[in-house]
Amino acid sequence: MLAALAAGLTSQQFMSWGWRVAFLLSAVLVIFGLWIRVKLEETPVFQEIQQKGEQAGAPVREVLTQEPRALISGILSRVGPDVLYALFTVFVLTYATQQLDMGKSWAVTGVMLGSSLQLFLMPLAGALSDRFGRRRVYAVGAVGGLVWPFVFFPLVGGGSAGLLILGVVVGLIWHALMYGPQAAFIAEQFSPALRATGSSLAYTLAGIIGGALAPLLFTSLYAYFDTWVAPACYLAATCAVTLVGLGLSRLGAPAASR
Repeated sequence: MLAALAAGLTSQQFMSWGWRVAFLLSAVLVIFGLWIRVKLEETPVFQEIQQKGEQAGAPVREVLTQEPRALISGILSRVGPDVLYALFTVFVLTYATQQLDMGKSWAVTGVMLGSSLQLFLMPLAGALSDRFGRRRVYAVGAVGGLVWPFVFFPLVGGGSAGLLILGVVVGLIWHALMYGPQAAFIAEQFSPALRATGSSLAYTLAGIIGGALAPLLFTSLYAYFDTWVAPACYLAATCAVTLVGLGLSRLGAPAASR
């Protein structure tokens, strides 16, 4: 939708009201999500806990006191992919237009192609993590995300639209390798009775310190240091943090075998 709007509207129209159209249409996804939530059944593991009356009485407190390592691992594991996604879907639009003097449509095209590829790569990454382990697949994506910004910015510095699209697509490939196993990886860190609360805390807290601040920090770092090296180092640091989170995670077989 963003690509179609950017191509069909003038820059002034797109910046004034056009970009809002895609977000308003996302209300359809909200309705679809609510329908899924209503129809979704509890897992057999949780149903067994309910039957035995073993639900946690104060789940938030119990997560913080009994499973802090799992919570820290879940939080840290999410930071890198959140920040990487912000760079290659949000900051890249500003960087392409203001620093490379390129049309916004080229960056949006890269985001669209990369996102389309993720439709297949995320399930594939999840399936690979079933076979080879969550941490291994996740770590490949984190290492790729750590290195890629130092390749991406010099690659696109010449103003080539083709290289910009390629750079964004590859960046989103690294994201897919982390995001595909992410839900299962985080859930597996917690005991069944605390799994829902622990996972929710990890997702929420990581979102605050990761993706929520990333677009602002990318822009501020570039403006202050006047070089792409600063945002590249920021992304690399967050991917390193994710690797630390993976290192703190509990060992075990993938969920499919448990």
